[in-house]
Amino acid sequence: MDLKIQFDAAAVLRTMERAPDSTAEEMRRALLESCRLVQQGAREKHKFRARTGMLERAIDYHVDGSKCEGVIEIDPALAPYGKWVHQGTRPHLIVPKNKQSLRWAGAGGKFIFAKKVHHPGTKKDEFLYEAAERSRIEINSIFARHIDKATKEAGL
Repeated sequence: MDLKIQFDAAAVLRTMERAPDSTAEEMRRALLESCRLVQQGAREKHKFRARTGMLERAIDYHVDGSKCEGVIEIDPALAPYGKWVHQGTRPHLIVPKNKQSLRWAGAGGKFIFAKKVHHPGTKKDEFLYEAAERSRIEINSIFARHIDKATKEAGL
């Protein structure tokens, strides 16, 4: 699961012809700044209850300058459950794999036993998409600023 931020490079072609290295560097910087903005927004505003903070820390990004692509994702090594928090789950049945029954601590510390449990599913919290949508106007201004800088450096 990832969220990609891409831009149309057609507006940058003249600048690329004149100064390809500096233009590519400015686009890479714009992608980094945009990804950082979405990452910060997703970490700060979400609907899930943060218990350990691992899911917030698992929100990461990387930029591939050669493809002009920035990817924001949930690192499954830090929070393997992040995918299900973001996408939600459907109702499902939970049954024991290696034992005869399930066991968990109930109210008052007493154990509860069951052969199976009907899980109602979890509601999705698309915090990455929502953070990107909230940041859309600011991301456009970031790219406009970096394109202007590249154009000035190219002498256009």
